[in-house]
Amino acid sequence: GAARSLGAQQSAVQPGRLVIVGGALNANNEAVYRAILAGRSGSGPFCVIPTAGATPETHMAGPVANFDRYGGPGTATGVLISVAKPETALDPSVVAQLRQCSGFFFIGGIQSRVTAAFRPAGKSTPAYDALMQRWRDGAVVSGSSAGAAIMSDPMIANGPSAGAFTRGVRRLA
Repeated sequence: GAARSLGAQQSAVQPGRLVIVGGALNANNEAVYRAILAGRSGSGPFCVIPTAGATPETHMAGPVANFDRYGGPGTATGVLISVAKPETALDPSVVAQLRQCSGFFFIGGIQSRVTAAFRPAGKSTPAYDALMQRWRDGAVVSGSSAGAAIMSDPMIANGPSAGAFTRGVRRLA
């Protein structure tokens, strides 16, 4: 089925780069990591968002290490926003952290977790607003697998692709 994506509220102008990786981004795919890092804007850290992961707290370390590998030590940091703790998308300290990010990478997992955390019931959170403002200001937004799926409208979620062919697409939200 299809659900509303994070990009549903995008303006017609897209000043930040989008790097949409189909899935299974290999740690040795230097070209993709460098393309993502080349889209940074500002001097803040590059922020890894693990929201789609089953255990976001532990899914940040690998991608942070991969971006540090290509961008240098201290390039990346994780920003923990989780559906298990929805208040994180409202937390002023988390929002302030997002406002400093030079770019973003959303990990794979289940894309509906990202929309549930950043736009519960289709309503924007301060974290979503901060992310979108950074993107409008020119910061790169990237993601792999579920992190790529959140960038489309409608967003593909739930069920196998065969069902979309045999029964069509339906909106969930």
